[in-house]
Amino acid sequence: MPFGIRLTLVSGRKINRRCRKPTIPPKENLEGVRQILATVPHKTREKRTLFDDVYGPAVEHVWSHRKQTTSEGDLLEYNNHLKPANPAVTVVIPVYGRHDFIEYQLSSFSTDPDMKNHELLFIIDDPRLTSVVKENAEWLKKIYSISFNILYLEQNLGYAGANNAGVRKATAQNILLLNSDVLPIRDGWLTELITATGDNIKNALVGARLLYEDNSVQHDGMEFFASPFVDDLWTNIHPGKGLPVDLFDQNKTLIDRQLITGACLLITKSNYELIGGLDERYILGDFEDSDLCMRARQHGLEIKILQNVELYHLERQSQSLVSSDRWKQELTYYNCWQHTQQWDSAIRRLNTDRHDA
Repeated sequence: MPFGIRLTLVSGRKINRRCRKPTIPPKENLEGVRQILATVPHKTREKRTLFDDVYGPAVEHVWSHRKQTTSEGDLLEYNNHLKPANPAVTVVIPVYGRHDFIEYQLSSFSTDPDMKNHELLFIIDDPRLTSVVKENAEWLKKIYSISFNILYLEQNLGYAGANNAGVRKATAQNILLLNSDVLPIRDGWLTELITATGDNIKNALVGARLLYEDNSVQHDGMEFFASPFVDDLWTNIHPGKGLPVDLFDQNKTLIDRQLITGACLLITKSNYELIGGLDERYILGDFEDSDLCMRARQHGLEIKILQNVELYHLERQSQSLVSSDRWKQELTYYNCWQHTQQWDSAIRRLNTDRHDA
């Protein structure tokens, strides 16, 4: 029998979209998501309604029935003789699509004496990379005099799942979520971030300023924005993004922000566990960080940034090998829809309180 989706819009117009009959093993639910999103009409004024009534629930159902990993992965330790006895921070770095950033980061970290006080944990969230990363790690440990661990996951868990798996393996009381394409500008940055945070670490999520290679600003905090380009769904914007860093303040104390990116986010392990970690309902990697900030607020935690700690962020370079097919655009729309479904009323209250203040 032909398989497809038949839509009747509020306007009365009917749309038929044929699909290949899905024969999807449980472990391949991402392919099921891809097949569904590939049928989204390319141009429609009723897209949000379609996601409310058809596509959103369909994708949510398929993704919720994905096969969960049956193990915590294979954790290998490298240069264990250099491992700190009591690391101040576990730096959790998910890796997907590109593995060369592992060496770039190790190169920077190994020349910073401060980083030897912390635990480095890379999470390989891409089984296609396992063999080459294991091979490379054997000579990386000989080149760079720093201890590091690599957690090899048995399947792709997405950004949220990979970070959650990494945090479960962390031994330090403090966690720094760090993207693989974030590189330090100067030595001592992590201890500087911890020192400036002080006791605030107990009741706050803390971020740093992130720059592009040309020293323009990529991240100095985020805000919610109901974007007309995606049917007024709540998106995240970076105020001042792309402007020269010289135009920004250089505060040495923590500043309040509505949201901060997960590309560089400091939090205690106990608070991470308290708020449930990153939400794995989001697929591959979009909106998990703003969702984390919102759940942190529900638990009475504050959102802060330290402006004078700066790192380079080669934004989305770590995903440059990922397909740019149109379904990926629809996946971003789905994640945005999912985020709005969850937080619409809370975001409206947050924005109202800010304007009243």
